[in-house]
Amino acid sequence: MSRKDRFSTTPDVTETSQAFPGGWYRNQFWFRPSAQGNVLLCLGIHAKMLYVCRRTRTVCVKLSNWPDPQRPAHLQDTLRAFDALTPLPRSSIT
Repeated sequence: MSRKDRFSTTPDVTETSQAFPGGWYRNQFWFRPSAQGNVLLCLGIHAKMLYVCRRTRTVCVKLSNWPDPQRPAHLQDTLRAFDALTPLPRSSIT
């Protein structure tokens, strides 16, 4: 059984699970495929986030206090910003 097979695809169909196509979930952790490799996401209420890309050794932390518990559009903006800060692995650079 592969590492990914040990994780469910999503806990249920929610706005968050739809935000991570191809991603998977387990024990409060989301894994999301990206150009930099699989990214570990820990999502807290009111937009707190931990973003870890082991392949590039990048960690991003977001501490915030949005007035609403979740804002899917803003979540995608944050993920795009973190992806932009994460370097491509050396094997991907030509």
